Amino acid sequence: MRPSIAIGWQFVALQAFIDDSYKGADSTFVLAGHIATAESWAHFAKEWEEMLPFGTINQAGIYHFKMSEMAASPERLARVPGFFRIIERHVLMSISCAYNLADAKRAMSRISIPGVGIDWSFVANPFLMCSRLLLDVFNARRSDLARFGLPTDEPVDFYFDNQAEKKVILTQWESFAKSRRELFGAAMGATPRFEDDTVFLPLQAADLWAWWVRRAYDDGDPMKVQRGDFGAFRAKRNYPRIHVDWTQKEILEGLLGMLKQHINPDDRILVAPA
Repeated sequence: MRPSIAIGWQFVALQAFIDDSYKGADSTFVLAGHIATAESWAHFAKEWEEMLPFGTINQAGIYHFKMSEMAASPERLARVPGFFRIIERHVLMSISCAYNLADAKRAMSRISIPGVGIDWSFVANPFLMCSRLLLDVFNARRSDLARFGLPTDEPVDFYFDNQAEKKVILTQWESFAKSRRELFGAAMGATPRFEDDTVFLPLQAADLWAWWVRRAYDDGDPMKVQRGDFGAFRAKRNYPRIHVDWTQKEILEGLLGMLKQHINPDDRILVAPA
């Protein structure tokens, strides 16, 4: 949070702040952000708030950082490395998930159940689908992430920027979390929180990362920023960057797995050729 209003709040040890970026109906949807300890985020927030006059001003007259606004002019873009250096100094790792919307549509079109209509509303919403994929993959790979210094059994609480999908996620969270705790145990974090990025400043850092990960897809080199290459500048610290890219094949497999949990045993799932 902004240091000036954080007094009296208590936070868990590890926190992930996540935001999204995408450009259109058939583009790649990216959900991305960073993980750090609460102590590191406190130091981050102090430096970031001091840097905000080099960002832009929102409609409420508050200095903030929005990567799409920074990219609107060469002069603003030249100020972005200063913000990224703050991220480099404080985060434990960056995480991202890419979900190609065109591939998702093709995967849905290939699946049918004779005599049964399939409600794809959840899957067709990229934020709902990608947030679930990100949480699943992250928790499933906790043991692999131990080599990067991330404790395998310590919960990581997720914070998202305010989204219209907030109500759906919170309504379904308990049933979702119950099934995941059976798989992931105590490492499963608390109910996700949706916050204002002008108050919870790490969400602005997540916005920066999500924009650049999505931009790498637009440039035809998806792993570019994972290598620390931002074109006009490069990362100085080689900290872990974990990325998951869901292809049409993986999306199809995920959809089939979800359907099998909700259909009658006698229903037959048909999959058309690609």
